[in-house]
Amino acid sequence: MKTVSKIVSTLVLVTVSGSAFAQATAFRGTHIGFTTASGTAGQQLELRTGYGTSGAPESEQWAYRFAPVAPGVQQLQARSTRHATDPNAPFAQASFNLWHSAPTNWRAAENGGGLAPVNGWYAQSSMSALHPATERQTFNPTGGDAFVATGNIVGGSYAYEILSVNPIAGSPLASFAIGMLVNPAGNTDNALRQLQGTNTVGTDSFDVLGVYDKAQVAGGALGDRSIFLGNGNHFHGWGFFISERGLYEVSMRVYDTTGTYASSDIFNFQINSVPTPGVLALLSVAGLAATRRRRA
Repeated sequence: MKTVSKIVSTLVLVTVSGSAFAQATAFRGTHIGFTTASGTAGQQLELRTGYGTSGAPESEQWAYRFAPVAPGVQQLQARSTRHATDPNAPFAQASFNLWHSAPTNWRAAENGGGLAPVNGWYAQSSMSALHPATERQTFNPTGGDAFVATGNIVGGSYAYEILSVNPIAGSPLASFAIGMLVNPAGNTDNALRQLQGTNTVGTDSFDVLGVYDKAQVAGGALGDRSIFLGNGNHFHGWGFFISERGLYEVSMRVYDTTGTYASSDIFNFQINSVPTPGVLALLSVAGLAATRRRRA
């Protein structure tokens, strides 16, 4: 598994075109924020994309938006042209490509070292500017601070819950996780990234690793399936991790741990940990060569 991931990473780096570099500078990260209609207790949390505080956070300045696909369900969508400056750019469902090996270790200072729970999984990279725009985006859930200008978040403490991980097109069942990545000083190797399980703000520590466990009913306990932000925090550097090769639709929502506000609609996006066609061809050639050697 690790060998395949390294092959994929190498191929991705080699095949980046000049246009991808230009697109990456215009393409924002994926910020999933929230607000309410007026801040009144009991109102539902409303999903937003981007940093926007102008009343139109899904404006044309941003490369993502939500589109309703069913009652109470929204689909995270991405601009297919990858140019934030094009007001007429079409949108399609966001699909995140997991082409790299997941971090092997916990960040020692916070977690005492040892193997990370996503060791051997596939991961999304946001480290290197050499990666195509669609490969560089992190998942940056945003606390109420992103919408503080609207005055529609009053109190509460917030978390994102992984509701389901559904295989597509015959893919095997898989565990899925969201966690924060740490890049050790001077590191330029994706394989040497580390995972942190907590993020400390002042004297408060937040659990920033959420794992949907395929072996447990409904993915496991709510706390295990959640990443926690508290109130007004804005943590960067999120990564996606999945345990199997395949295509998956992930469903999530935001909830208030204090119960001041009602949970948001569900939102969906897709995860792709299938090698690119070029890599599949490369692996096929390698397999054929190995078969010939065995026959010889």
